[in-house]
Amino acid sequence: MNPKTFVYSNLFFLLIGVILIQFGCDKTEENKAPTCTITSPNNEDEIDKGELITISVDADDTDGNVTEVLLYVDGSIIANMRSFPYTFDWNASSQEVGSHTIKATAKDNSGSSSSDEINISLTSYQPAALTTVFLSDYTETSAQCGGNITDDGGTTVTARGVCWSIFENPTVSDDNTTDGSGTGIYASSITGLTSDTRYFVRAYATNKWGTQYGQQVILKTYSGTVTDIDGNVYYTVTIGTQTWMAENLRTTKYNDDTAIPLITINNEWEDRATPAYCWYNNDEASYKNTYGALYNWHAINTGKLSPTGWHVPSETEWQTLVDYVGASFAARILKEAGNTHWYYPTSEGTNESGFTALPGGVRSGYDGTFNAIGITGRYWTTTGGTDKIYYMISQHHSIFQNFVGPPYDGCSLRCIKD
Repeated sequence: MNPKTFVYSNLFFLLIGVILIQFGCDKTEENKAPTCTITSPNNEDEIDKGELITISVDADDTDGNVTEVLLYVDGSIIANMRSFPYTFDWNASSQEVGSHTIKATAKDNSGSSSSDEINISLTSYQPAALTTVFLSDYTETSAQCGGNITDDGGTTVTARGVCWSIFENPTVSDDNTTDGSGTGIYASSITGLTSDTRYFVRAYATNKWGTQYGQQVILKTYSGTVTDIDGNVYYTVTIGTQTWMAENLRTTKYNDDTAIPLITINNEWEDRATPAYCWYNNDEASYKNTYGALYNWHAINTGKLSPTGWHVPSETEWQTLVDYVGASFAARILKEAGNTHWYYPTSEGTNESGFTALPGGVRSGYDGTFNAIGITGRYWTTTGGTDKIYYMISQHHSIFQNFVGPPYDGCSLRCIKD
C-alpha cells in the first residue's frame, strides 16, 4: 500500500472515531414525566355540598422528584401541595349545586408535568321532615305508633320507623322498628315493653343527609287489668299512689249482678230521680267500647257500680290525681293524644300519664238530649249536695277541674282501686 494512502486512511478512521466519541458524550437520557392519579373522590360521585370533601392524589416520579401537586376546581386553583401525602380537604359549601371538574397536576424537578381530572356532582341534601304519629292501642307490654314523612329532603328515605327508650330523646341506637322506606304515613308496632313504665318515643327517617327524628311522645304502659260483673276487661294505670281504670266504665249491671235500668226515651231521662244508664245517642254499637256508658248520679249513689275491690272516686281522690300530674296542665297530661276521638287536634293531649281521658259527651238531665261527644268528658264523683260534683275535661283547655251539676245528668265514670 502506498505510504501516503495508508496515512490518509488512518487519519480518516481516527476522525470518525473522534466524531463518534464526541456524539456519544453529548447525548443525554430523555426525562420521564411524573404520574398523577386522583384516587378520591371517584369520577361521577354525587356528594352533599355540606360535606368536607377530601381530595387525594397519587403522584410519583421514577427518574426524579415530585416537587408539587396543584389542585383545580373548574379551572381555579384551590391547593398547592409540596409534600406527600397529597391530600386536601375542600369545603364545597359555597359552590353551586351541579357538576364540577376537579383537576390535579403533578410537576417534577425537571419541569415535566402530567394531569388527571374527574367530574363530580354537588347536591344539597336536607333532612326529611316528619312527625311522630300519636300512640294508640296501649297494653301492658305494647303500643301502636308510627310516623308521617311529609318531605324526603330531596333524596330517597331509605329507612323509617320509631325508636324508644326509658330516657328522653331516643335514637336508632336504642330499641327501634324498621317500617319500610319512602314518604307518607306508616304504622309501627312497639313490643317487648315493661308494664307500668314510662317510655319516650320518636319516629325517625333516614336519607343521604342522615337520620332525622319527629317530636317526642310519652308512652305509659298499663299496670294490669280489672274485670267487671258483665265480663268487660279494663286496663289499669298507676299514677302516683293511685291506681285507676284507664277506660270508661261500661257495665250494665251492679256488682250484685242486678240490672241497671237502661233509659232511651228523653222524657223518661229528664229530671229522673232513680238510677239509670244509657249509651250516647242510644247507639251501643258505635259508642260502648270506646266511650263507655253514661250514668246518672243516682246510679253512682247505689255504691254498687264498681268491680269488687274498686270504688267511684270522691272529689278529694280526683283532686289528688290532678295535683299529682300538675293542676295547671292536668288535662293535657290526662287526655288521650291526637284527634282520633277528640274532634280537633287543639286538645293538645299527650296522655303521658296513661290515663287516656276521652270526650264521652253528656246527656242532659233537663231534656234528655245528647251533646258534646268528641268535645267534652265529664266524670262523676261521689261528692255533692243538692247538685253533685263532677270533673270536666274539654278539647280547648289544659285544666281539668271540678264543676257542679244536677244528679239527673248522664256522665262518664272512672273507678279507682280501693
